[in-house]
Amino acid sequence: MIPRQLFILQGTYNGQEISREISMSVSVMEYKIVLEPDREDGGYVVHCPALPGCYSQGDTRNEAIDNIREAIEAYIESLKKDNLPIPPAVDPEIASVRVRA
Repeated sequence: MIPRQLFILQGTYNGQEISREISMSVSVMEYKIVLEPDREDGGYVVHCPALPGCYSQGDTRNEAIDNIREAIEAYIESLKKDNLPIPPAVDPEIASVRVRA
């Protein structure tokens, strides 16, 4: 089911106060993000693997998540403005490699 959002429009028309409720479908996408502790400055660095260059940070985990949400929304709005396709979500794989130390 596609989520719907309720908008309430209020204003004055021909000297009369009006109020209208409009329910609209909104597209919602879910992207995976990667949170990493920032060992140098504290807090967290976060990025969205599906959106190249989409990074943010925050002093707390919640702040970092809120900030990357805003960064993702701005990234998508920029793509829409330029009539570019919105990349699909990806499921990143976390793997390990062994190196000589």
